[in-house]
Amino acid sequence: MTRTIAPTSLAASPPSVHPTVRLSFLLRVWTYPLFMLLYGTHVWRQAVPLWIVAVFVAHTVIFPHLARRISTRSRDSKRAEQRNLLFDSFLIGCYIPFTGFSLWPNGAALLGINAGNVSVAGPRFALRGLLSTIAGTVVVGLFTGFHTNLFSFSHLTQLMSIGVVGAYTTAFAYQSYLHARKVSRANAQIREQHALIEEKTRQLEERSLELEHALTEAEEANAAKSNFLATMSHELRTPLNSIIGFTNIVLRNKGGNMAKQDVVYLSRVSASGAHLLNLINGVLDLAKIEARETNVERVPVDLAVLTRETLSQLEPQAEERSVRLIGIVPPMAVIVADRARLQQIMINLVGNALKFTERGQVTLRVTSDPYTGKPMRMDVIDTGIGIREDRLKAIFEAFQQADTTTTRQYGGTGLGLSISRSLADLMGWQIEVSSKVGVGSTFSVIFTPRADDELSSARRRSSGTYRLSSDAINDRLEMPSASA
Repeated sequence: MTRTIAPTSLAASPPSVHPTVRLSFLLRVWTYPLFMLLYGTHVWRQAVPLWIVAVFVAHTVIFPHLARRISTRSRDSKRAEQRNLLFDSFLIGCYIPFTGFSLWPNGAALLGINAGNVSVAGPRFALRGLLSTIAGTVVVGLFTGFHTNLFSFSHLTQLMSIGVVGAYTTAFAYQSYLHARKVSRANAQIREQHALIEEKTRQLEERSLELEHALTEAEEANAAKSNFLATMSHELRTPLNSIIGFTNIVLRNKGGNMAKQDVVYLSRVSASGAHLLNLINGVLDLAKIEARETNVERVPVDLAVLTRETLSQLEPQAEERSVRLIGIVPPMAVIVADRARLQQIMINLVGNALKFTERGQVTLRVTSDPYTGKPMRMDVIDTGIGIREDRLKAIFEAFQQADTTTTRQYGGTGLGLSISRSLADLMGWQIEVSSKVGVGSTFSVIFTPRADDELSSARRRSSGTYRLSSDAINDRLEMPSASA
């Protein structure tokens, strides 16, 4: 069954009227009475048939309005006006035999109608008008005869002929003047617009130079800042390592001559020093990344081995918080990446999840393509406090956390996520986050194909996954049973 859809009815817009329609109407209104007087002064003493008089009066009084109505109602007003002019030419030819082919009145009429034809459609159309005039002359001449009296005219006829030619000449000259004035105004507007465009272009070029200069200054300032941070971080880290080292030596208390309170104080010094060292290391890493001094070495990395090593490092932190740490990695999950940078991303994301998770679990899960076995993404999922939606973008900026309350309660510098995103960008990856307050957060590292191009051979598919948990982190990864 074919369903017919009715076309949408649209209101037809009125056809546009060509300017020549108005010009021709004005010429007919003002010059045709002159034609009537011109022919009247020539034939008023002759016996002219009434039907010719009726045609002449209708042509002079009625046809100008009828022609305009026909042209304005037509879809192509210019072509309709051309047909009207051809009819004018035909009627002019019809009048010629009644005047005995007299030179003055017919010459004036032919010059006038020919000028109108040329102005509307050019010389070729004027030739068609001339043929129409000849056709009118032949048609009427066949009925009335071709009696010639070329030089039969009065002085009044001569004056009227000169008046008709002058009227046509003045009309078309005035029309040319109006057209030239419009062209002149249009050219003036074009020049003004061109000058305005040049001025805008100059302003844009100046603004572009200012922006380029500001960008250069900003890049130089950023480079100077990064160099300063890198230099200061090195200068601070050297004595700080000495402080931490000597503090740990003293904490051994080999002589056993230190009071318990002194040991507590030194432990606090060591912990504060370690915290400060982590902060300096974070600033140094961020400065190197911003200064583009971080090199990326791409090698095949076994994600199962790397996950086991990373979670083993973070296991003590998970045990302190009574949080279960789980790793889920497919077999043969190998990716081409910078091993150290990828492990740093893992440590930052998992450590960040542990810090904001007071109970429950933190899961590091790697997902591979089911057909090629290539790792597609890595998700770090926690059951922590969650992040407000309006802060999901801000947390990736340097020294930013979810809110000030989080900073006071959980501590931290707010550099881990910023460094992780920058490292991921270096390797052509993306980091996404989704979170719900009170439920938990999921940070996802999306591995793009370009990081895996060096591994051309597809890995064998397997339905099993590797699991690491805080309950049992063994020297080797075990495959889950079929029932699991």
